[in-house]
Amino acid sequence: MRIKTFEESARKDREATRRALFTLVADSTKPSDPRRQGQHYRSHLVDAHIVIEKLQERIAGLEADLAKTKRNAAYALSISVTRTVAEEARLKAAAAMRYRAADIAEGRHGEPTNTSHAIDCLPLPRPKFTK
Repeated sequence: MRIKTFEESARKDREATRRALFTLVADSTKPSDPRRQGQHYRSHLVDAHIVIEKLQERIAGLEADLAKTKRNAAYALSISVTRTVAEEARLKAAAAMRYRAADIAEGRHGEPTNTSHAIDCLPLPRPKFTK
C-alpha cells in the first residue's frame, strides 16, 4: 500500500469539495414545484449537450491540425537526404573529379604522365558525415 502525500490528499479533498459544491448548487437552484423540476433538469441537459458539441468540434479541429502537422513532417522527411546518402554522393563526386582531372592531365593519346599519376594517387576525402 502506498502512502499518500499531502498534495495528493489535498487535491482529492478539493475535488470532493468541488463535487459537493456543484451538487449543492444544482440542488439549490431546482424549483420547488415538481412539475417544473423536469424542465429545469432538461435545460441543464441541453446546456451540457451544447458544451459537449463545442468540445467535440474543438477536438476534431485539433485532431485535423495534428494530422496536418504529421503529414507535413512525413513529407519533410521524405524529401530530405539522409547523411549516408549525402556521404555516398560526396565520395562519388570526389572520385569522379579526381578521375576527370587525371584524364585531362594525361598525354595526347591517353598515355599517363607524372601529373596524372600524382592525381590518381591523391586520397579520397575522409567521410564528413559518417564515421
